[in-house]
Amino acid sequence: MAGCLLFTLRAFAQQDTAGNAPRYVVLPGVKENFLLSGYSKYNCWDADSSVIAFAFSHLREGLDSLQKVNEKNFVMAEDFRNMRPFGQYHFQVLGMQDKNKEHLLLFNATCDLRDVNDITWNTYILKVYDGGPCYFSVVYNVTAGRWEMLYFNGTR
Repeated sequence: MAGCLLFTLRAFAQQDTAGNAPRYVVLPGVKENFLLSGYSKYNCWDADSSVIAFAFSHLREGLDSLQKVNEKNFVMAEDFRNMRPFGQYHFQVLGMQDKNKEHLLLFNATCDLRDVNDITWNTYILKVYDGGPCYFSVVYNVTAGRWEMLYFNGTR
């Protein structure tokens, strides 16, 4: 397997008192050979940073729509209620292609700065079990233009 291109998005400012959104920056991707743990049915797809920026600009509304779809799921509803303010999350982004050749973006989120400051943050997909709503993953289907597959990494 050729390497997968992993991008990161970091919040460089929290939401200010006027309610302005935090400023995120798409950091250059690093191409590494690693297994797509839990995503073995996908191939790597080198997404363009402008595609990532577009999808990311719609992430909050995507989470809102997925929350409505899952409102009857008690555990997921609890995780939504316990989510941190959006500006506290940092993201890894990985481009993938499924068996139907659809392009997907995996947004992997953490609110724990220890993860972001770890030297592996730019080279390995972070996978946390039982981390509560501080950790979640969501997929944006670029081809279809929709958000899908939201997963919270365990409930505390």
